[in-house]
Order: sequence, then C-alpha cells, then structure tokens
Amino acid sequence: KRQDELSINGWAMEARLYAEDPAKGFLPSVGKLSSCAFPHLRRIETGVGPGSNVSPFYDPMIAKLVVSGNTRAEAAEALKTACVGVQVRPVTTNATFLARATAHPEFLSGQVDTGFIERNIEVLIAPAEPSARTLSEGVLLHLHDGNGAISDLPFLSGIGGREWTADASSVWNSLFGFRPNAIPNRRVTVEVDGKDQVVDLDATGLVEADHYDYAEQGVWVEGDWASHFFQNASGSRGSGHHHAHDGDILSPMPGRIIAVEVATGQSVTKGQKLVTLEAMKMEHSLTAPFDGTVAELNAEAGGQVSEGTLLVRIDKAE
Repeated sequence: KRQDELSINGWAMEARLYAEDPAKGFLPSVGKLSSCAFPHLRRIETGVGPGSNVSPFYDPMIAKLVVSGNTRAEAAEALKTACVGVQVRPVTTNATFLARATAHPEFLSGQVDTGFIERNIEVLIAPAEPSARTLSEGVLLHLHDGNGAISDLPFLSGIGGREWTADASSVWNSLFGFRPNAIPNRRVTVEVDGKDQVVDLDATGLVEADHYDYAEQGVWVEGDWASHFFQNASGSRGSGHHHAHDGDILSPMPGRIIAVEVATGQSVTKGQKLVTLEAMKMEHSLTAPFDGTVAELNAEAGGQVSEGTLLVRIDKAE
C-alpha cells in the first residue's frame, strides 16, 4: 500500500515485567523461580520458566506482556488484567505496581508524562493488604497443609474445605473451634507477608481458594492484585528464626560490600550512610533509620552477602 492508504486501528500496550521490588526503590529481586505462569495473551515475550534463576549479574526482566484493544481504555484494562494474572514466585515482581499504574485515572486519560510515577508513587507502591476473603482462603490452605496450629481448630478436617460461615446450619460448623467450658475459639494466628495476623473466622468465614501454590514453608494465595504468603506465626517457628527489629539493616539483595562507613559502638544520625553494597552493576547505600549507636556490625569491605543478611544493627538513641 501507499503511505496515504495506511491507517491505524485500535490500541496496543506493552508492560515490562521485572523481578524487582518497587517498595524498595525498584531493587532487583533474585533467586530461583519455583513458579512462573502468565495469563493467556496473544503475545508474551519471555525467556524464563519454572526452575529458571534470576541472577544478580544480569538484567532482571522476566517478560514483556503485550495486549491490544479497540480503544485505549480496553487496552489498559487488558494490560491490568494481564498484570494481575502474573504468578511468578518466590521473587518479588513489579506486577502489582504495573496493574495499579494501568488502572490510574491519569494513565487512562492519556495525560501522562515523566513525572507520573513520582507524583503517584505512594499509591503505586503501597503494600497490597489481603482482603478478609484472602485471609480466610490462606488460613484454610495453610492449616490443611499441616503446617499450622491445627489444634486451634480441632474440627477443621471435618469441614472438607467447603465454604463456611458462623451461622451455617451444619452440625459440624456448630462444633468448629469447640472448647470445653468456654466459648468457641475461631481465631487463628498466621504470618502473612512477613507480619503476624490474627484471623477471626467468625468475621471472615472459611472459603475455599481458587488460585494458590504450596511452598516449602507455607502457601501462596492469589488475591487483591497480588500474591500473599501464609506461614506459621513468627512465635511458633522456633528459636532459630531471626526476628528483625526497626534497627536491623538487612542486605536487600545478594551483592558485594564495597564500603563500610561505621564501626561498632559508633554514634550515628538518621540518614547517615552505613554500608555501600554493589549489586546488579549498581551501588546501593544503606543508611541509618534513626539516631542511635552501632550495636552490631557484620559487614566487611570486599565480602559477599546474600539477601536478608543482617549487616548492621542500630540501637535507637533514648
């Protein structure tokens, strides 16, 4: 065709899915993928799958998700749905960030510029809090897997995973959480996304999950535009589990320590640089969260560290 005979029909959009944590300044998230599944789209460009390794030495892009629609709004909705449907674990991805961006009014209107992310960063990276339904799904899956405190709910096995509510007519439901000489106990404590939560099943009911994936220490549940990880509450995982507090400075990813700016016993101020980590060909400065004293120092220039390693512990000034 001649140039004047060409026309454009519809809209196409692409999102780049990365193994990175938007809440941590988009730091790459590395590790072996136990699960890697994408929604059914006309076009997905990827070179990874279950068992692939996201290393700290190369670009952490997982895939390109490409969608189309008759209008910009249709294409944006399709892209949001695609991002919500991503299931890549256990690394952190920017899927929820992308879904929120494509659903944002500014983006939908087409009136976006290079300041879009900065203006809306708090909304785009806010933690995805699990809904009551997701909490209920996670509790059921976690306890049925045998990892949780099944004794909290002695008649759980009789429920068989079906939907349950406190006022259901089933005789088995009336025994749910039974305790002699006491009111029923239908409150279960689990750790969800690193935080202990008490789930009151009288309030949430007990609902069978549609999308989930068991892992070695717990279970992933899909919901609320994100994946949520359920495992035993921190107090029941044994003395070998490290409990972080506000002054713990952990390595955000595997890397090499290239500079240590403090010494044990030294006083520091909020924002003061403590350690510089080199990873993914970038330098990352780790700073003091508040005024205090260096109580513990486990970082040495030239040393290699893994993600989650305790590098510095700061005791808060009184």
